[in-house]
Amino acid sequence: MIPLHRILLLALALTARADDALWQRLGSASPTERTAARRALVKTPLAEWQSLAFREARPAAAIECILALCEAVPPRSAREITPHICELITTLTIEQMPAPQQLALLRANQLVLTRLGPLSHDENQQLLDLWTHLHLAETKPLQRERAALMSALKKGG
Repeated sequence: MIPLHRILLLALALTARADDALWQRLGSASPTERTAARRALVKTPLAEWQSLAFREARPAAAIECILALCEAVPPRSAREITPHICELITTLTIEQMPAPQQLALLRANQLVLTRLGPLSHDENQQLLDLWTHLHLAETKPLQRERAALMSALKKGG
């Protein structure tokens, strides 16, 4: 029997373009659908979906977009993309997110630093200010991830 995520990934890959159905699945309540949609999105040309990703307001979909950008953006283009990713992160309503989504966003932010290289001083400071002043759910994984991200940001990314 083929797992559901494999079926979804295959179906989305067959229509390898950033259409409305794919975009809606990025914000799905199902993590399996979101992952399949993100994997299909990464297989489409970046130019087709990059600007949509920067404007995504649905928290789950925005996190998937950040992850997709980290996978799809070539290193030589990272400096052009990171200001937009930082803006996307800072415009999300993070305090209203449930703890698992906050954790996913923290991890996505850490991936931005890892995959796209060091941020500019202004981007770094913007994210440092954001994560310093946010009131997150009081869970050990969240506090641990926030501490790790804050340490990386204080070191300059």
